[in-house]
Amino acid sequence: MKYPIYKTSFRGNEQKYVNQCFKNNWISSSGPFIKKFENKFSKIYSSKFALSTSNGTTALELALMSLNLKPNDKVIVPNLTFAATINSIINVNLEPVLCDVGKDDYNIDTDTLSNKVDKKTKAILIVHLYGKPCKMEKILNFAKKNKLYTIEDCAEAIGSKTNNKLVGTYGDCSTFSFFGNKTLTTGEGGMIIFKNKKKYNLAKKLRDHGMSFKKKYWHEIVGKNYRMTDLQAAVGLAQLEKFKYIMRKKIEISKLYKTHLKSLKNKIEFVNDNENELNTFWLFNIIIKNRKKNYLIQSLKKKDIEARPFFYCLSSMPPYKKYAIKEYKNSKFYEKNGLCLPSYIDLNSKDIKFICNTITELLN
Repeated sequence: MKYPIYKTSFRGNEQKYVNQCFKNNWISSSGPFIKKFENKFSKIYSSKFALSTSNGTTALELALMSLNLKPNDKVIVPNLTFAATINSIINVNLEPVLCDVGKDDYNIDTDTLSNKVDKKTKAILIVHLYGKPCKMEKILNFAKKNKLYTIEDCAEAIGSKTNNKLVGTYGDCSTFSFFGNKTLTTGEGGMIIFKNKKKYNLAKKLRDHGMSFKKKYWHEIVGKNYRMTDLQAAVGLAQLEKFKYIMRKKIEISKLYKTHLKSLKNKIEFVNDNENELNTFWLFNIIIKNRKKNYLIQSLKKKDIEARPFFYCLSSMPPYKKYAIKEYKNSKFYEKNGLCLPSYIDLNSKDIKFICNTITELLN
């Protein structure tokens, strides 16, 4: 595929740092790059407490476990997201409460949140889907009023902002993914940032088998092994060194798409970006008006251009149907009509023009 949805660019110190790991014989989870990576991430997000993990899903699980909730306590989660979000809730013995997304975007619908709360509801886990920031002011007000913890899933939204503030800096804790197709990657890997030191320390202990910080091989609680390796952290550090460049490229790509596709305004839509938002577009996406999504996917494939449909609604899939309360109209709309386009940073203006011209020709 000449134009895949995503591929990683390694045009920095990734190989140099990985070679240092082998040279110094630190390749597992105790090497120096772990702390360097966490410290660099902390500075970008102005957080004192950043904790690396083995992947984005384990980051979500540790974040939830740090809240010390009781089994079967409830956590509100959007119906349109990747399954890792809901799986993490179920995996730590909590109960997900599915909420529809908004009409104006594909993030959690703040207008229907109040219908999802009862005495057992303890947290809300929001997802900044495809890089689009959620309505954080409304969400935080809702959480405060209902005494709920707020967790931000920023797996797809590293670098995105609302009200000139990075998403991930609003919640009680926030998680990130560095899977191979993410904006920044370590191959597999994740990160959590905390506002509370006590919750950070609990997650850190849980991440390392529940082992005492002071007494090696003395286990104070039942823990996990959710640690990142030094090899992953070495790649991550090199990726973070290009943070500003990568964000600029992502935004530039989105602007080029919008420019070259504006002639199709009667056939496609873009999700609106508010004036107070900065969307870093993990994947640039369009909404197909004329229901030609599957036709377009297959036709683009013949031209060596990969296009991907939106995630399936969680309420539609067998493991999660029992958590569905009613019809999720807006989620179903985006599932049916949403399409993601190639979004990696090595795309140039000529590439994007070719992709857009091909889409225009097919839809016309």
